[in-house]
Amino acid sequence: MTKLNEAAFESSLCDGLIKSGYEKLSPAKDWDIELSLCSKVLLDYIRDSQPNEWAKLPKHYGATVDKMVIAEIVSQIKKEGMLAILRNGIRGSPPLSFQLGANLLPPTFPGMPDFNPKGYPTLTKMGW
Repeated sequence: MTKLNEAAFESSLCDGLIKSGYEKLSPAKDWDIELSLCSKVLLDYIRDSQPNEWAKLPKHYGATVDKMVIAEIVSQIKKEGMLAILRNGIRGSPPLSFQLGANLLPPTFPGMPDFNPKGYPTLTKMGW
């Protein structure tokens, strides 16, 4: 008999994601309790979803790029709140500029009208 509950669903979902190439993270190792985020996942997301913006940063920040990006994101979350950051993105001192949520559009398919006149990153471009 199949067990239908949230724990079974979560386990099945996680197993499926790992089998399709997602990495299993360790909450104790990968989650920063003090910052309340997983820096690795956030930085990977930014690199994958906005490679052109990310490419500008190492030239400007050098080896400290990861640390500087996380520090700016945390600073802006503290000032403006998470919802504002998800809606409006990160706008730090140039060249630091990223979208984290609302302006990433859903995947597009052939024959669909262009809902992306500004050229925002889409989930399709990120391979989703």
